[in-house]
Parts: sequence; C-alpha cells; structure tokens
Amino acid sequence: MYGKSTKVLDDIKNLLNKGTNEIIVVTPDLDDEFANLLLYKASRGIKTTVITGDTDWASWLENKKKSYGLDEIKEIMKNEEYNRKTLQKFKNLRISIPTLLIGVALSFLFVTHYFLSTIPNYISFIPLPIALIVSIYTIILASKKIKNLNETLAYQDTMINERKQETEIVREELNKNLRVIVNEKVSFSIIFADNEGYILSIPLKNENREKIVLVEKVSKEEVEKIMSILCQSPNHT
Repeated sequence: MYGKSTKVLDDIKNLLNKGTNEIIVVTPDLDDEFANLLLYKASRGIKTTVITGDTDWASWLENKKKSYGLDEIKEIMKNEEYNRKTLQKFKNLRISIPTLLIGVALSFLFVTHYFLSTIPNYISFIPLPIALIVSIYTIILASKKIKNLNETLAYQDTMINERKQETEIVREELNKNLRVIVNEKVSFSIIFADNEGYILSIPLKNENREKIVLVEKVSKEEVEKIMSILCQSPNHT
C-alpha cells in the first residue's frame, strides 16, 4: 500500500516508541531524531539491531557505546574548574584588598604625622576609617560570593558523581543491547518492533516527509531472512 510519508514516519516513531522487547531497523540513511530514538531504546534495555548504509550515523551509534554522557560530564567539570578558580580569587581578594587598603591608610598616617607635620592631624586619620569601611564591605561581599560558589561546587560535585554513575549504566546497556552493522547495499527500510514490522521505500529521515511511500507489512520470519542476507556481507559490525 501507499501512504504519505508524513503519517508513515510518525507511525514508525510510535512503533519504535512502543517497542519493549526487540527492535530491528534496516535503513540506507538516518537522521538525528531516529538515531537518538534508537540509542534511547537500546539504553533502556531493549535489544536493538541497526543495519544501515550511513557510515556516519553507524559510527556515531558505535561511539556512543564508549562515550555516552562523557562530553556532558567534561563540560560540567570544566565549569566546576572555572568556579574553583573564581572561588580562590575571591578568597585572595577577601584578604589582599583589606590588607592593601589598611596598609596604605596606615602608611599615609605615618608619613603625614612624622614627615609632614604641617598637615593637621585629623587629615592624617581620614584615610583609615575609609579603608576600614571599604575593607569591611569587601569582606562581606567576598564572603557572600564565596558561600554561593561553595554551594555551587557542592552541587556540581554531586551532579558529576551522579552523572558518572548514570552514564556508566547507560554505556553498559548500549554495549549489551545495541548492535550496529554497516551495509551500503541497503536501499530500503525495515522497521520491526516486538511482533510488528513494516518495509518502506524511503530512508528513516524526516526530510522525506512530503513523499509518497510504499509500505508493506512484514513478518518476523521475513525480517530474519532479509537480516541473514544483509549480515552475510556487511561492511563492518
């Protein structure tokens, strides 16, 4: 039968989303939405086999077995390192600025009192209370910033540890459940989830949504026969 690809592709997504035991996909090409959907299903413990002629997406899926979540963790760790450096800067400023201001005020007092006796004494003391006020204000602001950064770092540490555990589990599931085979001879698509399957005349790409597509139901036995033929001469697994 024929159908408009817009509805067909939406039906295929629904079929894949409902899959609970096994998913088989044969397609000459993929896009990010279908690739991520297949990755997600494999990560949820569903046996997922992908045969495709798209070497780029095949490599992407294979790489996710080793690298899933690592880029995210690296980004969090990079941000954490930046926050640690910022924290140290504020700790240094909390000490250095008051030390510098009070030191300058005391030096001014000493010089004017002992070497510039023509200057009235009250002028000699003016910088000191100003330095104290600015120093106290600086310490308060820096302390607030330090507190916020410590809370942020504690949250990031927790997040990193949690994400490391979560992504490690996902990578284990992907290595256990996701099988990717490259076969550049594929010129059609097959989608099989649990006990329901279809063969399509177009790749699983949303750019094909306005085309008229041939759709036929296929049985598990038919899918297995086609799979055995395709797997006999794959480019690589």
